[in-house]
Amino acid sequence: HYRHTQLGTFIRILLSFTLGAIFLIVLSAIVPETTLSFDTEVIISAQILSFALTLLVHTLFFNVIDYSTMKTNVLVLGAGKTADSLSNLRRKSDLRTSSIKGYIRCASDQIQVSRDKLVDTSPDDIFNYVVDNDIEEILVAPDDRRVCFPAQQLLLCKMHGINVIDICSFFERET
Repeated sequence: HYRHTQLGTFIRILLSFTLGAIFLIVLSAIVPETTLSFDTEVIISAQILSFALTLLVHTLFFNVIDYSTMKTNVLVLGAGKTADSLSNLRRKSDLRTSSIKGYIRCASDQIQVSRDKLVDTSPDDIFNYVVDNDIEEILVAPDDRRVCFPAQQLLLCKMHGINVIDICSFFERET
């Protein structure tokens, strides 16, 4: 994926400025001289200067900014096979907008996730944990929803602005 690398960013910016320069040159050739009186040299010079400044600002911004502060803190409800499918996201770009803060074990789950990532709270006390730990999203991924689905807690979280999504929606958004 070129999208998440510096080379990819450079290519996208270069392509957009090239297309913009071509568009302006064609437009200046079509429109009468009195309305738009730019020489081709002026357009190309302005595009080169704009391109250089855009690259400079982009590079400075993304080298200074801390990406972790921009990520959503996610709590996973479930610690079994379904929740462990998140460990298959190997590349940094797979979790580009989320940071998984922990997993809550459900009674029906055979623990598949790393034990150090388990959260010491029950599914019946999710709301308090979410509020205390600045969780912004709950990912519902139990192995059996009939056994472990704390509807009242999830509804309480949802009513307080915490996003609650299932694992399929999460994978669609992140990958």
